[in-house]
Amino acid sequence: MIVDTHQHYAPPTMLAAAVAERPEVHGYLGGEVTTLDDRVGELDRAGVDVAVLSMPPPGPLLDPGDDLPRYRELLSRANDELLAGADRRPDRFRAMVCLPFGDPDPQACVTELERVRDHPLVRGVVAFANTTGPALDAAEPVHQAIASYGLPLQVHPQFGDLAHHAIFDGFTLGGSLAMMLESSAVVARMMLSGLLDRVPDLTLVVPHLGGVLPYVAQRLIDLSGTGQAREDCAYYLRERCLLDTCSFHPPALRCAVETVTAEKIMLGSDYPQRGRLARAVDDIRTSTLRENERRAILGGNAVRAGLT
Repeated sequence: MIVDTHQHYAPPTMLAAAVAERPEVHGYLGGEVTTLDDRVGELDRAGVDVAVLSMPPPGPLLDPGDDLPRYRELLSRANDELLAGADRRPDRFRAMVCLPFGDPDPQACVTELERVRDHPLVRGVVAFANTTGPALDAAEPVHQAIASYGLPLQVHPQFGDLAHHAIFDGFTLGGSLAMMLESSAVVARMMLSGLLDRVPDLTLVVPHLGGVLPYVAQRLIDLSGTGQAREDCAYYLRERCLLDTCSFHPPALRCAVETVTAEKIMLGSDYPQRGRLARAVDDIRTSTLRENERRAILGGNAVRAGLT
């Protein structure tokens, strides 16, 4: 079985809210990301059996503002549309839902999680790596709830304020570089804050081969130590995280495998943002990894993680 753990679908409510707040995102929130009409055909052409759908960045809203009831309602509606899309082909699609992490009341996240968690296609939760809003490492009651239901938490870049900083202006640096820094910094804070010690059953999914974390792991150890945690970041990468393969750079794949082992890496295409789905499958099939490692990454690890 081949499982793509990282595909995006922008349901109508999410798309409308995101474009209204930041019109510039309309350029990449179009085309195939807004429809599932030929998605099964794309799976078939790539030889993928199951795809895990999630909303693309920036999610339903970057900033909930003062109208928290509207924020919660928009997010719930977008989750319902995401799950309705997955329900069109329950034999081929699974879903990761989004929670209102921008809400200062953690109970709002728990309430939404309890509302959707029993849907038969829910396989995880997505948190967008907001670098200016409430810190993810402070949302401990939410993470306790996610862990109690046996769901992994994917920490995905948001294309938020960091990506719009002047230093990333032009050349698509906001998408190519800033987004990797967003998710990497947020995950590092979750590790160094001791959150993963306090929530011992929580598994993080760090897409894009872990952002920059495998590459800078030793620098984090040397300069940040263990922070308020029991172990260093390299330990949590190996023991508490799953990475996905969306990088398409063979040296980066080798670095990630040597850092966390092939047993902690899953196929992730980021489709449709990074081109044809077959590209992600071919990236692993043509790699220099051993055959058992390729099989594990293409599907075995996702099956063991409960994503199918």
